[in-house]
Amino acid sequence: MISIKDIPNLQSVKPLLDYKLELIYSNGVTGIYDVSNLLKYEVFSGLKNIELFNKVHKSYNAVVWNDEMDLCGDSLYLKITGEELSDA
Repeated sequence: MISIKDIPNLQSVKPLLDYKLELIYSNGVTGIYDVSNLLKYEVFSGLKNIELFNKVHKSYNAVVWNDEMDLCGDSLYLKITGEELSDA
């Protein structure tokens, strides 16, 4: 279990093949997140355009493509590590 204040900051994001992202955090944790499961949702359907997908970047602690599409860096950290948030 990890508290929200102990989740490290997202340092970088890099697009990979097959709608995957390489994420690197300030504590050295690196992981791969598969975005393909989100493409079925209207808000993320634009990412089927690989040119847009490849424009991914980090803004503050989020993974961002444009003003309409972003993912929370904290949530992604929990997904790639399997950690769960503590109540504290």
